[in-house]
Amino acid sequence: MALPPKVQLRFSEKLGLNLVLLQIPFLLLYTLLVSRWSKNNKGKPINRLLFDRTARFVLENLSVRQLPAASPTSEEMYFKWISEQKLKPVIDKLILDASLMWVGKEGMNYAMIYCHGGGYIGPLSDFQIEFWHRLQVSLQSQEPGVQLGVAVLDYSLYPAGFPTQLHQLISAITQIISSGLPPSHIFLAGDSAGANIIIQLIGHLLHPSPQITEHLELPRGGHGGFAGICLISPWVLSNTESKSERINDLFDLLPTKCLANWKNVYMASVLAPSDQFLVQPNDAMEGWFKDIQGVCSSVMITADNTSKNPHPMEQRVFQWFQANILEKKLGGN
Repeated sequence: MALPPKVQLRFSEKLGLNLVLLQIPFLLLYTLLVSRWSKNNKGKPINRLLFDRTARFVLENLSVRQLPAASPTSEEMYFKWISEQKLKPVIDKLILDASLMWVGKEGMNYAMIYCHGGGYIGPLSDFQIEFWHRLQVSLQSQEPGVQLGVAVLDYSLYPAGFPTQLHQLISAITQIISSGLPPSHIFLAGDSAGANIIIQLIGHLLHPSPQITEHLELPRGGHGGFAGICLISPWVLSNTESKSERINDLFDLLPTKCLANWKNVYMASVLAPSDQFLVQPNDAMEGWFKDIQGVCSSVMITADNTSKNPHPMEQRVFQWFQANILEKKLGGN
């Protein structure tokens, strides 16, 4: 398969983009003088508040086509962070222009592949790398025998759609396995859309899609599956707006309308009806994850607890994992 050509903005789109960017200094000034004192922003650090307000303003006012032009690439964010930390950049190239961007690869005996969020539109952020690096350092201080290499998957964003990102994740896993690490020494982690890619992988391993030409077969029995999977607020691309989304819309970094638009853009690339279940597991048949023990026996799912009305689709995905991992592993307790 080939990647689609990069977006070329029309003159009107470039003009609109610049007009939005010109308003940001005034937004930041208003935030410092007025918005920071509101009840909803009480207790937030200034830098976090400024970032949130800027991000939401940009996301609300730029189209899917304009956003990539206003953002750095994931690779640029990686090199910026690596330079600030005075570390050596290590990048392994994969298929379809993807790559693995490493933090601490040398001497590793475990690897973690991290898939960043961003709705298949937004790139990696430096704070995301920082989070996993801190976890890496903490783990190695507590477990001296563990040398964890963190690999950030630089996967294709818009206009690339399904199944490009799944191909790239499988390629990343295959490359690490070929370097000598078994699946039982590989962790997978992702947030939002990144977690959705991992859910796609789980679905494909349990219900192979003919659209996926990359081959990945995990050893069966014993400890053949992955070491662990972490899904942080997985984006399950539901078809309906939930009560949770309506209540939290003013507080979330991403506006509901923005998420709905990004979902529609990505789902337009899912052509085979059977592949819809890989991307939208909430629509899948009961028992979709029932054989997940062969893929991984340890899955952690986290979600925001701001509201007493969690997203029903996140609840359903969690219940499926709970039924097929937690109850079998812990005897239902």
